[in-house]
Amino acid sequence: MIVTLSERRLSELIRSLENISDTDSEIAYRMAEYASKLFVHVAEGYGLRMEGMIQHTGDIAEFRFAIGGAKDFHGQIDWDKLVAGLQFMNPLCVSVEREDLAVICDKLIGNQALQSWDEYAPTLQRILPGQLESRIEAALLKYVWNRPIEITAQTPTDKLLAELQIQEEFANAGLVDPSLKTQAVDKHREKEIADYQAAEARRHQEFYNQFTR
Repeated sequence: MIVTLSERRLSELIRSLENISDTDSEIAYRMAEYASKLFVHVAEGYGLRMEGMIQHTGDIAEFRFAIGGAKDFHGQIDWDKLVAGLQFMNPLCVSVEREDLAVICDKLIGNQALQSWDEYAPTLQRILPGQLESRIEAALLKYVWNRPIEITAQTPTDKLLAELQIQEEFANAGLVDPSLKTQAVDKHREKEIADYQAAEARRHQEFYNQFTR
């Protein structure tokens, strides 16, 4: 994930962490030392590991961070931890990279997400950390979930198992499957119809029983 930081905001954060009152210029003179300590803190506290600077323009710099350390003990991405770590650095914006989707999703959903990356990548560039989860969720629901998943096996049983697996992976990623609500409504309606038909059958049977006694 690309994190865009400004020297001014970075200096403010360093002053707070180091409990110093140095000017921006004084901090800039020792920026390599301060930034190194800051990134260690982010890695240890939030699981976000800085892998290097991508580019630097004026007082704005872009850094690449690996987000794999922000997973919980189930091996799923911890959105609260990830967003908190990004917000802690007070970036101008963050940009999702293709490799990040492989960390957030896996198996069938991950494969489809990577294949469709070019279609929704622009929606995940230069966004605020607080928008991260909702933007990724919206992209996956539009470009992955609402499209047919390629399944090699054609038997009904295999298709059903694949569908259940996809639903499980969405749940594990902390995302919402929009079809679940519809399925629940359909099942409720089916039960109502079945109950009505059963009641009608009992009523008819009781009616005819009157003539066979």
